[in-house]
Amino acid sequence: MRERGLGAALLRIGWSAGKGTPGDRTRFLALALASLALTCALLGLVAVVATFDGRGARAEARSPVVISAEQDGPPVGLWEEHRDSIGEAGLSVVYLTALDETAPPPPGLPRWPAPGEVYLSPGLVADGATQTVETRYGRLVGVIGSSGVISSRERLIYVGVEQGARAERPSVFEIAGFGASAAPILFGDSATLLGRAAAELMVAAYGVLVLLPALALGVVAARFGAYDRDRRTALLHALGAGNRQRVLVALGESALPVAVGLAAGTALAALSLSAGVALPGFDYTVYAADLRRWWWAVVLALTAAALALPTATVMLRARPGRRRRWLRPLGRRSGTWRIGLFALSLFIAQGAAFLPPGSPFGVPVYAVGLFGTAALLPAAFAALTAAVGRIVAALGRGHAAVVVAGRWCAAHPGVIARLVAPVVIGVIVVVHIQYFAASGSSGLARARASQERVGDSVLLIEPQRLTEERVAAIEDALPEQSHLLAVRPAAGASGAATAIRGPCAALREMEVACSPTPTVLTASDGDTRAQELLHWLSGGPAGDVTVRVAPIADSEPAENDRPQAKLVVLSPPTTAPSLDQLKNRVLPVLAPGATVTRFGESWLLGAVDDDRRAEWGVLLGLCGLVLLTTAAMVSASAEFLRFARALGPLTALTERRGLFIRVALGFLTLPLLGAGGCAAALTLGLSGTLRQTLDIPMPPPSSLAALLGGCAALALTAGGYAGGSAARGAAHWRPGQG
Repeated sequence: MRERGLGAALLRIGWSAGKGTPGDRTRFLALALASLALTCALLGLVAVVATFDGRGARAEARSPVVISAEQDGPPVGLWEEHRDSIGEAGLSVVYLTALDETAPPPPGLPRWPAPGEVYLSPGLVADGATQTVETRYGRLVGVIGSSGVISSRERLIYVGVEQGARAERPSVFEIAGFGASAAPILFGDSATLLGRAAAELMVAAYGVLVLLPALALGVVAARFGAYDRDRRTALLHALGAGNRQRVLVALGESALPVAVGLAAGTALAALSLSAGVALPGFDYTVYAADLRRWWWAVVLALTAAALALPTATVMLRARPGRRRRWLRPLGRRSGTWRIGLFALSLFIAQGAAFLPPGSPFGVPVYAVGLFGTAALLPAAFAALTAAVGRIVAALGRGHAAVVVAGRWCAAHPGVIARLVAPVVIGVIVVVHIQYFAASGSSGLARARASQERVGDSVLLIEPQRLTEERVAAIEDALPEQSHLLAVRPAAGASGAATAIRGPCAALREMEVACSPTPTVLTASDGDTRAQELLHWLSGGPAGDVTVRVAPIADSEPAENDRPQAKLVVLSPPTTAPSLDQLKNRVLPVLAPGATVTRFGESWLLGAVDDDRRAEWGVLLGLCGLVLLTTAAMVSASAEFLRFARALGPLTALTERRGLFIRVALGFLTLPLLGAGGCAAALTLGLSGTLRQTLDIPMPPPSSLAALLGGCAALALTAGGYAGGSAARGAAHWRPGQG
């Protein structure tokens, strides 16, 4: 036979052999899913790198070229950026004044905004902030194009202002254009979510949480049904087949399912290159333009995915002539020392709570205990399952499925451990990603505590200048029940005090005595709002803060050694306007650059950015959890199909398909459900130490419900599918088979 004809015949043999073995449908599905998962994982890695590259390019393109000694040239405009917030999330406000209308506008804008005109980002449009933006800043004339925003979720607005409104402030820059490549000014999302360190961290997290689980799924799928294939390989070796012939048979067996998964991944790549990808349920779009710049990497990813799984199928096989040694079941010998080490790790993690508050060893000790707990919980759970299986088998006499499932669990704790390990580790990792992302510093803790105590009854206004006209305009814009106080922060000299002044009605509002001479405010003076002012203005209850009756308007201009005065808005706690309501009233009468905030606003807005980063961690963690659990299901199903031969004799006693499904539910579904519940309970119990140390809240119930719901769905799917496959495999059993 010619070499070409022999190769085609061997491929057909492999294809036919793949259809005629027990569990062939499961193996086809496992290889197709593994091929799709690996293709998508590699394409996702390219998307991560391409997205950060595109974000960096857009951040550089929109960065203003500031005129300085190093950068000379005629000014084309004035540029100023400030932070604001709508709801609980922050946004960047960029004020623009065109000095040369013919100069190119910022990227994403068709022209320079005229005074009173506003362009806002698609993220703000999606958040329903259009009316609020028009109330505060001016008339909406358009939406910023994709070339002018870092991401689809960025919250950014451009506001046009008159040149006369741009007083001599250090935050106003004369610019020669846009596209600063050297030391660009970062604002918006680029100020917090950009940079080489962030890109490297994201790539590392993606590799660990997504790419490695996809590779693990590929390895498990490649070894699915290895018993029959290894026997076939040994037969071919005995007939004189060389390595090339055995490789062709293996490729023929796996080519079609791998091609199906690769075709689906290629279709997704084509769609991404043409229209981008909107991540479902995450409100984030991967721009097609970013991916098209990395088209060559997309091609490399598809090529690697096409070669990886067939190579693994060929390489991961038993060597001919080497006798297989089946592992004996651990049975009663399993578990005692594993349970002991698990208990020790649990004790270490809980012991961190007994360290002194603020101890630098609290989190490290907890991390060591948590690592040991996560690593040993699958083995300890498997040992417990084996013990329970023996008891269930003894008590379930007369019920075939109960006896078989119980004895199976008792005899194969190693399979149980491999099955539940991804679920246990995944739940622990995902929940702790949320914990560490939600952790903050003492400043964030103070800001949250302040918000709980006074809400929006104490708010801070930072105008550019406290003139009589501006103070009168602010007072006219306030609700009737609100009052104003002026605060002059302490200068840098030691012994200086922060001075509060205002009308007697405002001082009485917070239960402070009226006096024309400065009086030191103490921890026992005033109501909760007065104590909150003392706490934030002095840095603690022991600092010097004076209060007196005096006009609010500034009689002395701010100098280098005298900080600019600010305004405090006092409102009754029960009828206080919200922060957004006060901004909508006050900002239209203030000069560009004025701000209205809560105390600790920067910490609170930073916490929102942390929550956004936590969402990415949870998303990647969930993807990895699904891949690992799928790999565990495939591996356990392979074990179940191998042992279906042992169930084969049951077909002589019954032809009921439900018996095999009930055994699979007892062997696969119940351990998965139990492991998920144990992991969630242990995580909540252990993390009390972490929550106390880092002052972070409990994870939202929706997160745990989603994790446990996903585990339950996968567990039921695994049990039902494995039971059906085992029933089909047992149906092929004949007396004398292995």
